[in-house]
Amino acid sequence: MPVGYIYIMGAGLAWSFLGIYIKLLAAVGFESMQIVSLRATLAAVVLTALLAFWRGTALFRIKLRDWWLFAGMAIFSILISNGCSFAAMQESGITVAIILLYTSPVFVTVMAAIFFGEHLTGQKVAALFLALLGCAFVAGAGQDTGGNVSLLGVGLGLASAFGYALYSIFGRIALNRGYKPLTLVLYTFIIAGSMSWLFADIKQAVLLVRDLRTLLLVLGLSVLSTILPYFLYGKGLETVEASKASILACVEPAMAIVFGVVIFSEPFTISIAIGILAIFGAVMLLNSKKA
Repeated sequence: MPVGYIYIMGAGLAWSFLGIYIKLLAAVGFESMQIVSLRATLAAVVLTALLAFWRGTALFRIKLRDWWLFAGMAIFSILISNGCSFAAMQESGITVAIILLYTSPVFVTVMAAIFFGEHLTGQKVAALFLALLGCAFVAGAGQDTGGNVSLLGVGLGLASAFGYALYSIFGRIALNRGYKPLTLVLYTFIIAGSMSWLFADIKQAVLLVRDLRTLLLVLGLSVLSTILPYFLYGKGLETVEASKASILACVEPAMAIVFGVVIFSEPFTISIAIGILAIFGAVMLLNSKKA
């Protein structure tokens, strides 16, 4: 298996812990946008300190004409994508929102073919279909959605998927211009963290960090489920086509369900098993030389 695939799947694995952190922090009293804001702000602070100590100023340098790339990743792929996803959950239920979010590989595949000339092979289409099918089964397609499926909810869900997909497109353009994956992560979260303060009560969020356990949860969210996966995804994008990367990252919901079963004793159903097999079938198809 190519090393780029391992990077992408490693990112998906790290992202799969996100739900655990969010669930535990919500139990403490954090609201959704407070979690988004703390995640982005602390990721920016930690990464800035690490890079200044470890690499000096080399990774901080970006050209003024390229600011739109980093702003695009921050605004569309972090703030708007998260905001639309949360709104879709409230409008049409968690299951529908998750299924719609993971239509993002479709957007990536189409845009990558248009902007980067990536070939749309039969095996890639088959892998895309398997990944989407797997995400639908993992999310519990056909079960109670926990809400009324509305046109607004579907629109919000698709908007979250489109914003999520743009990270692969903006990221590939930035990498093609010579930027390193850590530079992408750094400026994406500096901008996202700063702008998120407009939408969240950050003062109240800081007051909720009252003990070591909560502090460790926030740090884990920012480092293990933010800095690490976005860095790994960027490393993978250096050698893997954007369309393939978005499909490979679909291991995230499968692994998130597995962790939910192991850690929170959530039920493991036939639907989930079929979904996981379909997602890993997609990975195997992409590992073929013809893909």
